[in-house]
Amino acid sequence: MENNTKPRKTVSATQVEALFYFLKSRNIKHYDVQCELADHIANAIEQTWERNPDVSFADALAVEEEKFGGKFGFMKIMLKRQAAFRKRYRKMFRGYFFSFFKLPQLIGVAAFGYAVFRLLLWWPKAYILLFVVSLFIMILRVRSLSRRYATSPHGHHWLMEEMIYARDGFGYMVFFINLAWQMWRDEYPPILLLFESILYTLLMLYVYVKLIIIPNRAEAYLKEVYPE
Repeated sequence: MENNTKPRKTVSATQVEALFYFLKSRNIKHYDVQCELADHIANAIEQTWERNPDVSFADALAVEEEKFGGKFGFMKIMLKRQAAFRKRYRKMFRGYFFSFFKLPQLIGVAAFGYAVFRLLLWWPKAYILLFVVSLFIMILRVRSLSRRYATSPHGHHWLMEEMIYARDGFGYMVFFINLAWQMWRDEYPPILLLFESILYTLLMLYVYVKLIIIPNRAEAYLKEVYPE
């Protein structure tokens, strides 16, 4: 008895490429999010073909886009993914940051803060020099990380990778505020110098974790997030 069952219609490799192009046109630029959405849409299109194999790829794609809520629907998905990865990144950052407040790392942090305090007691204006030198080094490091991200050996950019190499302006903005404030002061009471020593130490720790520790361990962490 002859089997008249038609072979299951599937999304071709060319159509998969079209899905990636479509997602890029919807401002979905990260490869991991593109893969996730492309796989979801391809499965949905194939389910549509199981019910009606005569539906064209373009029409099936248009239906799926409408289900997502159009262009803004894709952006909502992107924002949700960003929020989830930011939460994961903040957890990783807190883990590294607060590890310095445990022995033996705490001894090194305290020694650094004390050295800054003693320097400021001897020469309060050194605070300006510290911030200028630190800011210069930070700018060089940020530029280096930006180049590393732009020339990713993978050929694609992942969402978590962007967060690791991204420039977070909050810590750097504090540098500018403090520098401007200190340049207009005439007196430096010890309690102020102690406060500035603590602030500078915490900011240096923040920068060290964000610009040195996490980027240097990025490859291992990205393999953990994206094992494929």
